[in-house]
Amino acid sequence: MRLTTREDGTSEAVEVSPGTYWARELSAPRGYALSNATTRVEVPAGGEADASASDVPQTNPLGLVLAKADAETGEASPLGAASLAGAEFEVRYYAGQYDEGSLPAKATRTWTVSTGEDGTADLSSATGDDLYRDAAGNAVVPLGTVAIRETKAPEGYVASDKTFVTRVTAEGTAEHVSTYAAPTVAEQVRRGDLELVKAESGSMRRLAGVPFRITSATTGESHVIVTDENGQASTASSWAAHTTRTNANDSAGEGSWDASAGVWFSGTADSQTAPDDSKGALPYDTYLVEELPCDANQGLRLVSMTVQVTRDATTVDLGTVDDDQGPRIATTLTGEGGEHLAEAAGSVTLTDEVEYENLEPGKEYELTGTLMDRETGKAVTGADGKAVTATARLTPKLSTGKAKVTFEFDATGLSGHSVVAFEELGQGGKVVATHADIDDEGQTVLFPKIGTTATDAEDGSHDAAADDDVTITDTVEYQNLVPGKEYELTGTLMDRETGEAVTDARGERVTATTKLTPEEASGTATVTFRFDGSDLAGRTVVAFEELSREGHVYATHSDLSDEGQSVAFPQVRTTASDAADGDKVIDAAPGQRVADTVSYSNVTPGTEYKVRGHLLDAETGKELATAETTVTPESSEGTVEVAFDVDGTGLEGRKLVCTEELSRADKVVATHADLKDEGQTVSLPGIHTTATDAADGDHEATAADKVAITDRVEWSGLVKGREYTVTGTLMDKSTGERVTGGDGSPVTASATFTADAESGSTDVTFEFDGSALAGHDVVAFETIAHDGRTVATHADLEDEGQTVSITEAPPETPKEEKATKGGSQLPKTGDAGIPVAPIAGLCAAAGLSLAGARALRRRGKGGEPDVRIERGPEGGTGPLGGGGTDD
Repeated sequence: MRLTTREDGTSEAVEVSPGTYWARELSAPRGYALSNATTRVEVPAGGEADASASDVPQTNPLGLVLAKADAETGEASPLGAASLAGAEFEVRYYAGQYDEGSLPAKATRTWTVSTGEDGTADLSSATGDDLYRDAAGNAVVPLGTVAIRETKAPEGYVASDKTFVTRVTAEGTAEHVSTYAAPTVAEQVRRGDLELVKAESGSMRRLAGVPFRITSATTGESHVIVTDENGQASTASSWAAHTTRTNANDSAGEGSWDASAGVWFSGTADSQTAPDDSKGALPYDTYLVEELPCDANQGLRLVSMTVQVTRDATTVDLGTVDDDQGPRIATTLTGEGGEHLAEAAGSVTLTDEVEYENLEPGKEYELTGTLMDRETGKAVTGADGKAVTATARLTPKLSTGKAKVTFEFDATGLSGHSVVAFEELGQGGKVVATHADIDDEGQTVLFPKIGTTATDAEDGSHDAAADDDVTITDTVEYQNLVPGKEYELTGTLMDRETGEAVTDARGERVTATTKLTPEEASGTATVTFRFDGSDLAGRTVVAFEELSREGHVYATHSDLSDEGQSVAFPQVRTTASDAADGDKVIDAAPGQRVADTVSYSNVTPGTEYKVRGHLLDAETGKELATAETTVTPESSEGTVEVAFDVDGTGLEGRKLVCTEELSRADKVVATHADLKDEGQTVSLPGIHTTATDAADGDHEATAADKVAITDRVEWSGLVKGREYTVTGTLMDKSTGERVTGGDGSPVTASATFTADAESGSTDVTFEFDGSALAGHDVVAFETIAHDGRTVATHADLEDEGQTVSITEAPPETPKEEKATKGGSQLPKTGDAGIPVAPIAGLCAAAGLSLAGARALRRRGKGGEPDVRIERGPEGGTGPLGGGGTDD
């Protein structure tokens, strides 16, 4: 059977048969847990039996009562120095289901809970009325209504005035339900502002454009505010809306700070909150306010202060912030010579003399210097790539004084640059004074730079002729000098190949100097070298320059590979030869060609040059031919051929020399003109002949049907080891025609020989019928040929040496000759002999002596003797004196 309880928990009575019964709850009343217990009931006959059972009310275990969160972030994390811990809440329990408007005046039970560091509160630590607990002793809340109200805000937050109502309702049949929803209580952090007025101490002059950095002591968040034209600054939105260019001054620099830009602190380093103009800019916290250096407060002692923002919607007035005169420094940077100059060398020392004032005697300070490149505005770096810095510590005895900071570094790459020393004066880890003016000449050192352009003074080109009077102009371009000071430029010519200084014909180094006093930092100056450069053909000279002042070198330019500061001296050499066969001998005949191979070096590739040659007689220097050609070399050295066409006739035995000159744009840049240079010389074979009577070796032969004349041909200039043929022809001197023999054929003779030296002789013998040639002079013409080509000729009708006179054959002499007076014989008709004694007597009779007269014998045209006496030197005595000839 099924029984249902009434409101009072009892059921109606029912009639049953006597016996034993078991009762079990099928469903629990609302708000109670279903019991699983069974109850035994004994019903007696004619009697009544009661059965009772109990149910446990349903409860909600209540660990977490509530959680707190920051209203701006919605996170259980406080802003600034605020905390979510320590908030107190009143928790009221009502045994019934209510909403906020129908809550009874008196709660069933009341407790107080507090939040922990995580912003949560649980019932187990509550104070006040006794807690409801379940069978296990855990704190629970029966079904009903829970109302929560904050009675104390945590540090830094504004307390919430809201009441949070939560109902605990039945759920299922179990003892425990989970219908309580712990509320999250979001609270607003206290936010405030600060304001100040900036003025100069003493004068109380308001300072505009002064930045102040505000930094949270808790989160490190930092933002900048700037004073306006009245020296006022504030973080309040009523002064400058938080939402207007929020925190724009954080990244701004001098000249771009904006006093109207808003400020907003999120209060956390992990996230950003949106600026809200209805709230203060600064969350509950302690802040460091620091005055930042700027033009407006330069030289003043900057202030800093700590301020606490603890009240919501309240502005902290910092009053008037005034500055005293603070530490000040000024610097003077110089090089080793005490000048504002230094050489861009591998090891440089610069000294910065720092003047200071307004320091506190007895306190330790530190000077830190950094070298800055004026051109780039960046720090100068050393060989290790790090900024060039230097430090010096000082503990002044007086408030004013001087200290030195020394920089030692590699300045190789600073030629033409200016470096400026920036100095910071620190005390206790804080910078108290700076001097950092990139345009301050006093704290600047210049590294001069020079570049040179060396040219031939004749035409401004980079090549010159190696002669005895060379002038090279070196135009020196300088930069970064101090105007108005005197400098000296010293130039030295260097040999590019050897790397040594060039010396002149006297063996002295070729140098030149000039002085200059520039009006501007940059400009040009000229250094002129004049010297004997005869020995420089084929070499290149490079002008090295050095800029100095009062013995200190400040700049050099010494690059052997720099084409701009180089002047080349081209060189030519020649090798002359016979164009026909390449040897050193040409024929003494028409149509000869001499090939002169010109070797050039040290020229400029790609430039057109003209090669002009002269073919000269080595003995007389007479010009025989000229030739020229052009060449555009692909490299600095090479060869080109110049060919001379010359008629070798009449040049037997001569030597011809080729001289060459190399020019560019009509300027001669190299010559080779050595008349004794065998390499540029060719020779012509020479022959000289001596014709004589083969019988007695004189120059007379008797007309006969068999005449033999030997012509000794002396030759020179032939090629040793080569075979030649010498061919002679007899010529009639009177007619210039060839002599013919009895058969009418020309009288010729030849001989073949091999030259065993450059000079020698060969005999050629003419044998012919000369019976009809009495009274004629015959001349031997000779030619020498090789392989059928005539290489030398000797054909001079007037040459006595190659002439033989043909005389009449004498008549037979009688056996008895008539004796002359005194026993001597007189010459017979046709006798060629004329006794000297009769002539001497004749001379004596005429008042002459043999010393003053010459007796000449010559056969007349008819063969008869012809005697002629010539008078001796003028001034002789006697009837034949006074000149003239008596026959």
